[in-house]
Amino acid sequence: MEDEAVLFIMSMSDTMSFLMPPPVDMDLMDEFKDENNNSYKSRWAMCTDIIRQMIGKMEGCQIDVAIAKNSDLGLSVTRGNSDERREPLMNLLNAISTTLTSNGRANPEFAVREIDKFLNSDQNKTRKIHCHWFIDAETFLEFNPSSIDRNFKNLKMYVVGQIRTLHDRIETAKHFTATWQHKIGTDLKFMLCGADFDDLRAEISEEKRLEWREKTVKFVFGHKEFDVQLLQKAVFGSAECPLELISFVGILPEIELCRLNDFNEKRREMLDVSTKSEAGNEILYSLAQFLLGESKKSPSALCKCFGIKKLEEYAILTAQSDETNEMSLSLVRIPKHEIDKQFVLKMVDQTNEPSEPLPEISYTPIAPIDHKIIKRRLRQIGKEPLEVKRLKYEQLSQEYDLLDVKEAFLQFSSQWKLDHLEEPEI
Repeated sequence: MEDEAVLFIMSMSDTMSFLMPPPVDMDLMDEFKDENNNSYKSRWAMCTDIIRQMIGKMEGCQIDVAIAKNSDLGLSVTRGNSDERREPLMNLLNAISTTLTSNGRANPEFAVREIDKFLNSDQNKTRKIHCHWFIDAETFLEFNPSSIDRNFKNLKMYVVGQIRTLHDRIETAKHFTATWQHKIGTDLKFMLCGADFDDLRAEISEEKRLEWREKTVKFVFGHKEFDVQLLQKAVFGSAECPLELISFVGILPEIELCRLNDFNEKRREMLDVSTKSEAGNEILYSLAQFLLGESKKSPSALCKCFGIKKLEEYAILTAQSDETNEMSLSLVRIPKHEIDKQFVLKMVDQTNEPSEPLPEISYTPIAPIDHKIIKRRLRQIGKEPLEVKRLKYEQLSQEYDLLDVKEAFLQFSSQWKLDHLEEPEI
């Protein structure tokens, strides 16, 4: 999956606190306010709504996001991620939305330096990058871009203000617009009324960030071979799944699964597994039943994954059941660069040989999602002292966070948490 990063820059000039959209046929444009119309907000609030919508479209894509505030004093940057580190970004946008005044006119030179650093840094040379700059019309007309000798082809610039402001200095506006677009290569949009914001919202809504993909591959289980369908949600335009054949290796007990890999990041490559083959369906159903059994050591299935004539990676088959007891299987891919296969998998990749001692390394486990297993683990934690219970409960919740099911785990265990982790009233 291609690495991606986005930078948003907000102008913090006083004129951005005026109301939007301005009714263009009135002289006192920014004095008008309709209490019953939510579209009449400060220009900052309108722009932060757009940024929230853009970040929302990135959900599930693991994109690094930075939001910079450009003022007369300089530039401050808040960094986060489109998924697990969104809170600082949302807090900043909420603060900007309610801002009423600033120190004066933002100095765009600071913003240009940050844009140049972002677009041309060594770190971003191999990334897909985007930059969005929201600037007021007054500041746009006061900053001459002729001195910029770089190409900002990945910059989208949104000039926010009144049409009257541009009309009063029409020749300057035309000259600066031509410079930004043709010399510097910027994609420039004028946001002069509510309709412009509506058009931009519609454009963002139609952008296709994620798509469902299905691929048919061979699945080998002992002497049986059948087709399975792999279904996943992927970033639009990203590389296709390279797998052509999946070979079942064997069952991993829970303890060996925990040692399998150090999962410091969430699994991006989790695929739903199904089959249209009657014989294959019986095999997958039996496998799911076994994985969801009452065993004290909850097992998972280890598979080898092949591309065209070569071993691509290992993967783990995990089973889940919903409220209606319908079972399903998911394939968790482990790319080659994330695992030392020869060191940790040789003991499970051979048959009829004694198990070797486990390495003295503690790895973060992949937590089984089945409710029966969650209940069993909570019962084990419940026997500990209060402080130990809290610590182990937090560790357990982090395991489920790695599978992107932390919210479901917290909801399922909420009553247990209330019964076991709350201080007793005296």
